[in-house]
Amino acid sequence: LPYLVSGYGDRVTEARQEEGLTVEEVAEELGVDESDVLAVEEGRATRAGVGGSVIAGLEQLFDIELADE
Repeated sequence: LPYLVSGYGDRVTEARQEEGLTVEEVAEELGVDESDVLAVEEGRATRAGVGGSVIAGLEQLFDIELADE
């Protein structure tokens, strides 16, 4: 997993809410587990072992930056 920017969970939550999507809808769109999306939003992606592909998918879906390149 790449190093994630500070407050990455809030970025995802805000972007998702702006799009009017639920966690379930985002997970379905990305083809990942709802628990992975929740872990990212709650800022525990690393502890939960969320894959880099989930992070990349969220970045692409919402056009936001989460990984600190």
